Amino acid sequence: MNEDFEKELTNLKYNEEKIPREVKEKIDVAYQKIKTSKNRRINYRIILIASIAALVLIVVCISPITQAVGNYLKFGQFTSKKLVEGEFVHQLNSVVKDNEIEIKLEKAYIDQKQLGLYFIINLPEKSKLVSSKIDYYNLGFSIKEDGEVLFTNNSTEDSQVDSYTFNQYFDDSTNTLEISYLINSFENDFDTMEELSVEINKISGVNQGEKGAGKGFSKVEILTTEGNWPLPVNVQEMKNFQPIGFTGNVIETGNKAFGKAYPTMFVVEADQLNVAKNSTDIKLTYESEGKLKESNLLESRLSSEGKVLWYFDFIGYDEQGVLNVQIDGKDVIVLKK
Repeated sequence: MNEDFEKELTNLKYNEEKIPREVKEKIDVAYQKIKTSKNRRINYRIILIASIAALVLIVVCISPITQAVGNYLKFGQFTSKKLVEGEFVHQLNSVVKDNEIEIKLEKAYIDQKQLGLYFIINLPEKSKLVSSKIDYYNLGFSIKEDGEVLFTNNSTEDSQVDSYTFNQYFDDSTNTLEISYLINSFENDFDTMEELSVEINKISGVNQGEKGAGKGFSKVEILTTEGNWPLPVNVQEMKNFQPIGFTGNVIETGNKAFGKAYPTMFVVEADQLNVAKNSTDIKLTYESEGKLKESNLLESRLSSEGKVLWYFDFIGYDEQGVLNVQIDGKDVIVLKK
């Protein structure tokens, strides 16, 4: 991947000018694929050298800080009526304050494959983190169960979780930061846990500096405030929704294929397909309200039996009766509930 092209793509991703939504979505997907492929290469080297047991793939997708009014992030906007009426998104309102900074874990959800956390941070007016020069924020934190680290974005610790994305919005009229994290576990199940502890130890703001013509950012400055903000999450109080099974066939061969709809993902299991080996265009498609809609691929894995496992971003859960796996614009698998 040409470095200049990646820098331009990064610049577009953080550009606050009005970009059509469809274009913005494609930029985000392209950016995520680039970062994912890079991180895979890095982590495979680490595994070979250090022989660690857990595979750690950190995929960081940062949404720009834009102007909006109230709950810009729209955390947990699932289309399934069952999830909405069943209160899949749990109201927590857990609050802790340190170094004059109050952090509230306001909402959370959990299923077998994803943990969603929605924070509201109130910064004091004189904080160095209140600055128009900051391009984006990040929290440094770990998630633990009985003292064991399940997830961390602290590079000095090991994480058992596969990837995460985060999204944010800063309201400079109230010095309030909204930030949400979606933490994915493709191979292990989250919902077997009983009580988790979210332990935040720092808040960082990143100033990327000026970007010259045809060049990258001139200087990156990171402003950090450290502290101790422990926030408990009682998983047993949160609603548990079981996966919905799908069966179907590979169109070309007639071989069986299987699917599972989780509240946050759709997982497809099938024989390895030659057409998929060099493709970067693998999607889950379905009809909704008379329109053809698509879900993007989050991750590909191989099962212990040698089957391919595709993990798609999917918020419909129980709404769809028929779904298709599409590769390079062509349907290759049909799955029915």
